[in-house]
Amino acid sequence: MEGYQFIHVEAYSRVSSKNNKRQSARNVINEAIRAPEASSHISNIKPPILVFGQSPEKTLELSESQAVIAKDSIGRKLRKDGLVMVAGVASYPARTDEISFENENLQHWLKLTIEFLSKKYGEQLKSVVVHSDEPFWHCHFYLVPKLDVNNSLDIGLVHDGIAARNTVSSQSAKIKLRAYSDAMRAFQDAYYTNVGIPCGLTRDGPRRRRLTRKEWKVEQEASKRLANTLNRSDSIKQKIKFISSELDKKRIRLEKYEKKLVFLLKKIGISDQFIEKITKKLNDSDNNNNKMERAI
Repeated sequence: MEGYQFIHVEAYSRVSSKNNKRQSARNVINEAIRAPEASSHISNIKPPILVFGQSPEKTLELSESQAVIAKDSIGRKLRKDGLVMVAGVASYPARTDEISFENENLQHWLKLTIEFLSKKYGEQLKSVVVHSDEPFWHCHFYLVPKLDVNNSLDIGLVHDGIAARNTVSSQSAKIKLRAYSDAMRAFQDAYYTNVGIPCGLTRDGPRRRRLTRKEWKVEQEASKRLANTLNRSDSIKQKIKFISSELDKKRIRLEKYEKKLVFLLKKIGISDQFIEKITKKLNDSDNNNNKMERAI
């Protein structure tokens, strides 16, 4: 697939900002579930496809009920404008009218995206849904941070930028912004390593990096080749794992036969010295097989 990765996260509170520039968690969830009051921008509304966890509505309920008992970093009751949930979106560069939800490449990207989020956030990843009623395929994911033993809520547990900014001791806004930006770049890099590269996507788009169309096409082709190489490598590793497993099974059977052979030889009166020579030859053959496996 030709294109570049896109993933973005934003933290939300129980209430919208006064100028409505920052929506509330409820408004964000309403847009995700295609509530009528939040879907005027969609001409042909289709229900979201739940691909991981619980529904967005249940995630909203959890974040709001948790916020009621939550405390801030200095032990005070969490304010209504305190951040309680993180919502994210990841986009795949293919049109919904050109490929179906069952498309192999789309499913591969979706699987890797969910694996990346699950590994990073664990049980704090509550829900992932896919939208099919907008021009490009994309998924929305929702994160709710765990409360600690004192019911303290730290949104930084599910937002790298905020976590980095909160660790800065300086009061300088510039230094805090730099820490935030560096952390979010690292987040993008991690997503690129785990999802972008295996899916043949580039880290950034051509405009952001001021590439000519020719340079952009060259980089896209390089990304595709790298993804194909990685996929072939994974396939080879799986085959080697299967072969090793089969060899182990055969080795276990051979060991059983060897014990049975020794028993029969002793029963018919063959000397221990002769039996020892046969056993040594069998062991030498087994060692040669082990060396060949390691070479593979």
